[in-house]
Amino acid sequence: MEPMDTPVLIAQHSLWGEWLLDEYDPTRLRVSKRPRAFLQNIGRQLLTTTTALAIAFALAVGVYANTLDTGWLVWPLVALFLLVAALGALGVVRALLQALWGMRLEVDTQQNALWGTAVSQGFWKGYGAKTQCHALQQVHAVVLHTYHHAGAERKSTRAMCELVVELKNGQRLQGPDVWAPQTVCEEAQERLHPLAQALSQMANAPLKLQCTGSNNAQPHT
Repeated sequence: MEPMDTPVLIAQHSLWGEWLLDEYDPTRLRVSKRPRAFLQNIGRQLLTTTTALAIAFALAVGVYANTLDTGWLVWPLVALFLLVAALGALGVVRALLQALWGMRLEVDTQQNALWGTAVSQGFWKGYGAKTQCHALQQVHAVVLHTYHHAGAERKSTRAMCELVVELKNGQRLQGPDVWAPQTVCEEAQERLHPLAQALSQMANAPLKLQCTGSNNAQPHT
C-alpha cells in the first residue's frame, strides 16, 4: 500500500461499521463498539440456539414415536444439533457479557495506559473477557489486517479489514473491524488507517500493514 495523507480524526465520527470514535485529542484516544451491534449478535446466537434445539427435539420425538426406524443414525444427529445449541448458548452468554461490560480500545498517554478486550484464542481462552489495562510499554505493534481470497483466477466477493493491538506477551486486543466487498474494504482500510497510525504514534510502536495470501508484514513508516 502506498503512503496516504492522514485525514483528521474527529470525535463522534463513525469508523464505518459497528465502531465509533468516542474521544480523540493528542493525549487520549477511545473507540467503542456500538450497543446495537451486541443486540444483533445476541439475536443471531439466539436464533442459532433455538433452531438447533428445535431440530434436535423433532428428531428425538421421531425416534420415540417410531416414525424413524433408523434410530442409530438419528441419535448422532441429535447429539450434533445439541452441541450446536450449546455453542450457540455460549455465544449468547458472551454477547450478553460484552453488552454488559462494553467493548472499547482506549489509549491515554498521560496515564501511560492502554485499555482493551483480548481477542478470543481457542474455545475458552479469552472467552467473555472483561476490558484489560496494560502499560503502553507493553504494546508490540499496531496491526491493520486485510483478509481476502488468494489466487488470481478467483475473484473475492467479500473481504475483512480489522485493527488489532499486539502486546509483547502475545495477547491481541480487539479494535474496529469491517466486513465488506473487496472494493469497499479498500476504502474501509483507508478509513481505519489514520486511527491505526494515531494509535501507533501514541503507543510509540510500529504500525504493520498485513494482507492474507502473503507471508510478509512490513512496518509502515
